[in-house]
Amino acid sequence: MSWLVFATFAYFLASLVLVLDKIILAKPIPKPSLYASYVGLVGIYALALMPFGFSFSMPLWAALLSVASGFIFILSLIFYYKAARLDEIGRVGPLSGTLTAVFTLLLSSLFLIETLNALSVLAFLFLVAGGWLIAFRKSDAKFSFRILLLSSAGSFLLAVSWVLIKTAYSGAGFLNAYILGRLGEFAAGLFLFALPNVRRDIYEHLKGIEIKTIGLFAGNKIVAAAYFILLNYAVFLGSVSLVQGAQGLQYVFLLFLTVLLTLKRPDILKEELTKRIIFRKTFAIILIVAGLFILALIQKPADLAPGARSWGVSFSKPFAEKMVADWRAAYLAILDDLKVRRLRLIAYWPEIEKSEGVFSFEDLDWQIEEAEKRGAKVILAVGQKLPRWPECHIPQWVREFPISNSQFLNKDFENALLNYIKNVILRYKDNPAIWAWQVENEPFLPFGECPPMDVDLLDKEITLVKSLDNRPIIVSDSGELSAWVSAARRADIFGTTMYRVVWHKNMPFGGYLKYPLPPEFFHLKANFAGYFADIKRIIVVELQAEPWGPKLLYESSLEEQMKSMNFEQFKENIAYAKTAGFSENYFWGAEWWYWMKEKQNHPEFWNYAKELFIENLR
Repeated sequence: MSWLVFATFAYFLASLVLVLDKIILAKPIPKPSLYASYVGLVGIYALALMPFGFSFSMPLWAALLSVASGFIFILSLIFYYKAARLDEIGRVGPLSGTLTAVFTLLLSSLFLIETLNALSVLAFLFLVAGGWLIAFRKSDAKFSFRILLLSSAGSFLLAVSWVLIKTAYSGAGFLNAYILGRLGEFAAGLFLFALPNVRRDIYEHLKGIEIKTIGLFAGNKIVAAAYFILLNYAVFLGSVSLVQGAQGLQYVFLLFLTVLLTLKRPDILKEELTKRIIFRKTFAIILIVAGLFILALIQKPADLAPGARSWGVSFSKPFAEKMVADWRAAYLAILDDLKVRRLRLIAYWPEIEKSEGVFSFEDLDWQIEEAEKRGAKVILAVGQKLPRWPECHIPQWVREFPISNSQFLNKDFENALLNYIKNVILRYKDNPAIWAWQVENEPFLPFGECPPMDVDLLDKEITLVKSLDNRPIIVSDSGELSAWVSAARRADIFGTTMYRVVWHKNMPFGGYLKYPLPPEFFHLKANFAGYFADIKRIIVVELQAEPWGPKLLYESSLEEQMKSMNFEQFKENIAYAKTAGFSENYFWGAEWWYWMKEKQNHPEFWNYAKELFIENLR
């Protein structure tokens, strides 16, 4: 996230400026208009930047907004310095910084310049709260109404300045808008200089100034100019609200610098350091780091989420049997009416090996053959933990094995499982319809009626499949409840689930929960897992497109089903997956669509999906 890099460097320089300000400004600021005029007049340096690409070819509105931004920025300093005159800059600064971030967010949202998703807002709150805590003092609670009013006025004007320049960048480009913004500052400086009382104050101030102070002041302003350029470029690249919210970084750097100077050079700068202060500032840093962590990872990974390009369905023969009498008719309708050309099929162990060593592939053969006839591509899932309740599908004869160490898993179980997987892979390894194997389904999620998780056994299953065939292996994990790392490390292709409305007995309000997670949550997880695993591709193996209620679907009333999956929610889930942008998405619920169409006179789910699949063929 390039804007965050520039903002980080900018706020580091800003912390240096604050330290120098504390050294230079040993006394409260005597004349706010005087100092604001100085800052404005320094804006003339922008003329030196013109040879580097400035152009007069820009919309008039962008030029005017740029100049207005700089002019208003200088006016905001007058209120800020007036507030600082009543108290220390080190105390007024955090208040003004927090208010500026809040006003910037409100103005940006109000005028539709930019909107933040839920995770960005959370990061914004972490950063602002952390920045406030790190600079907070107990006596800050005693701010006078006048200080609060002045700080609010200055912060509001500063927020207006940032929003204007962000808007101007879209029309004038960075360099043009930045230069005109600084010339706007110079115009404001001239305006203040034209006021008789300000001009008189400047003359009097220059008479008694020391050469050493001039050098320190000049050096400080050079650093400040570099900080301001970097900060403006961060605003140009990213969100003005988040750049302002990240001001908490400035106080983190300031904390380290003041602690260092307090310990090494107390003659230059000394800060109070008690256990309570250290604890509070440590907690503040944790908040800021959490905010930065979110911001750094929610950027959409273009390689892993290039856009939703293809759609498929998962099909479960046992589940379809329970929903409709003729499961084969449902399957053929999915292939021929819906025109589905990507399938995730399931090699259920109890159906394939009803008795030890006796294998029956008739139904699965038929499914794969019908898919092959139509040129459909198949993911074949194998293992003990596979889609649909009770999640773990284990033959009864295996369940009768002796239990050792109070666990279901033992050597006999392991041998039986691996033997079943070996027979499935050998049977279909030469079938051109199958393009990938899924080994287990969400193996790291403790869900369903399953024996204890055995990571060593999972690794043996994956090793076995790889030894028998070279097609990619998919390992899946929960999109909402897992960190992905363990599954992604073992996968050639990582598969995530994507559920929006779920039911749990411990949930209030009827047990239903709609996950308050924006699509960017999946980008955060993808980026995070990418630091620990070599993820080459992510697909959605289960995109919720059917209800999730207190009972199994074939035992639930239609009224209860609609609580978690009505037609609007169905369309919303599809739009959500498109925004998340993983290339391949497999719907979870095609059997239910068929049941709704054939048995409940609700064909809208089927028909909407049909348009999507037909479009996918073009």
